Amino acid sequence: MRKINIKDFVKEHNIDGYGIAEISDINAPKGFHPIDILPECKSLIILYKVIPHFIFDLDSKIKSAYLYKLINDMDNISFKLSESINNEGFHSIPIITFFPIKVHENKLKIARGSF
Repeated sequence: MRKINIKDFVKEHNIDGYGIAEISDINAPKGFHPIDILPECKSLIILYKVIPHFIFDLDSKIKSAYLYKLINDMDNISFKLSESINNEGFHSIPIITFFPIKVHENKLKIARGSF
């Protein structure tokens, strides 16, 4: 079993950057906190891609198609990273890109409104 190196993983998947946050540094309301999803959570890995400014000036259909592909790609990469972490014996859950998630009655929901 190959041990995952986050820095190499990010480079290999053309991710623009990443950050790792200790769970104790996360200040989120109940239902939005990572431990509401994974109680034994110790840290978060955040991946990001830079969206070029000109994308937002494009026709709505083209812009939507680009953003949809970007979100889909990031979600797939997040699932690959999570699978690699799980294969090392740790628990990991990828959170979908873009949409705020809330846990309500032990079910994941897309949050509506402000936090």
